[in-house]
Amino acid sequence: MKKIREEKYSSTRYSNVHHEFVLVFLSAHVAPVDHPVSSGLVLSSDQFFRGLIMEYRIQAHCEQIDWSRVRDCLKEAGMAHFEPERHQKAFDKSFAVIFVFHEGTMIGFGRALSDGAYQAAIYDVAVLPEFQKRGVGKLIMAHLLEKLSRCNVILYANPGKEGFY
Repeated sequence: MKKIREEKYSSTRYSNVHHEFVLVFLSAHVAPVDHPVSSGLVLSSDQFFRGLIMEYRIQAHCEQIDWSRVRDCLKEAGMAHFEPERHQKAFDKSFAVIFVFHEGTMIGFGRALSDGAYQAAIYDVAVLPEFQKRGVGKLIMAHLLEKLSRCNVILYANPGKEGFY
């Protein structure tokens, strides 16, 4: 895996909270290596992209999210899903969130709840079926675990989805 380039972006949500996301361009035509991304996040590229050149945009906030798409992604991934407003409320109240986009389309996401001190739980990690087994789930989990680095973490998963993790 070869990093072609990395672009860092930032935005301010509300008046005092700063969020960053990174657009990473990778080529899977060379031997795997690790890629540092935004705030110490490391993407392990051992199974990324299966020989394709892919472009992902990482967003670590809830601004401009299509909540109907979140519901649809959960449904397509075979997970519990509710009305879009309910998902928006859950993600807005989460300690950490991540959304992954490919060519402008949301392809995966996840969220975590935490007291910020020593306890946390990960919920709603979903990747569209056509993007599974390409490292997107690893990217989502790496981001969430990095945000929870000082916490004991519980992962909630639907029965039958254990192999995803």
